[in-house]
Amino acid sequence: MSYGIPYMGSKSKIVEKIIGIFPNSDNFYDLFGGGFSVTHGMIKHRSKDFKRFHFNELRLGVVTLIKDALNGKY
Repeated sequence: MSYGIPYMGSKSKIVEKIIGIFPNSDNFYDLFGGGFSVTHGMIKHRSKDFKRFHFNELRLGVVTLIKDALNGKY
């Protein structure tokens, strides 16, 4: 499965390996958000293991794109 926004350098190919590493917690923080692939994978496969998901990205255009997608704009 593909996760997040496809681009060169995306973590989409390794998401399924990554998501099993994190212990259950109240919050999941994706500190290097990029194209949203890790957060997307965590929400899809481990949404019951965390109360809140936090996505960090410096590029505001990417953040806006993801928010719009989550709100059904596309």
